[in-house]
Amino acid sequence: MPEFPNRIIEIAEGLHANKRVRRRSVRSLLKWFGAKKRGPNVIAEIQSALHYVGITTDPDITQVGLDEPLRFLPLPPGVN
Repeated sequence: MPEFPNRIIEIAEGLHANKRVRRRSVRSLLKWFGAKKRGPNVIAEIQSALHYVGITTDPDITQVGLDEPLRFLPLPPGVN
C-alpha cells in the first residue's frame, strides 16, 4: 500500500466498519498532506489517496472554502 497520512487510513477503516466519522475542514485535510494551499498537484495527491482507500468527500475539496467542513463517505459500489 502506498504511504498516506494515518488519519486518512483511520477514516477509511472507520467508514468501512460503519463507524461514524467526524467532519474535518479542507484546511485539516491539506495539513495531513503537508500542504497549505490547493494546488493541482496537492489536489491530485489527496484525491488519489482518498480513492485508493475507498473514500470520498462531500462536498468535493475543490468546491468549498478552506474552513468548510467535509463529510467523508465510502465510494459508491463499482467506483473502486
